[in-house]
Amino acid sequence: MSVDLRHLPLARLDFVKPMLAKLTDSLPTQGNWFYELKLDGYRALVIKKRGTITLFSRRGKELNERFPALADAFEFLSDNTIVDGEVVALDDQGRPTLSALQNYGPRVKPV
Repeated sequence: MSVDLRHLPLARLDFVKPMLAKLTDSLPTQGNWFYELKLDGYRALVIKKRGTITLFSRRGKELNERFPALADAFEFLSDNTIVDGEVVALDDQGRPTLSALQNYGPRVKPV
C-alpha cells in the first residue's frame, strides 16, 4: 500500500504519544490492517529536528543518554522526520532478549 505524503497535513514536529498494542481475542477480518511483531524491546520514537536527534520512550522520557550510539545511528535521517519503532537487544542466536536490553551498559553488546 503506498501513501502519497504530499497530501498529508503539516504538523508540529514534536513528541507524540505512540499507538500501543491492544489485547484481542481475534484478528480483524475486514479492512486494511497491518500487523507488527512484538520483539520484546522498548517502544521508542526518533525525532530529527533542526539537525538534532532525540530518542523518546513511549512515555516521553528522553533516551539519548541511555542509548547514545543508537541516537548517532539516526544522523542519516532528513530533518523533520519521526521514526516510530522498537529498541531491541539480540542474544548470540539473534533472538530478542529484554534482559540484555534492561542491563544495557558500556560492557555489553550494542543494541
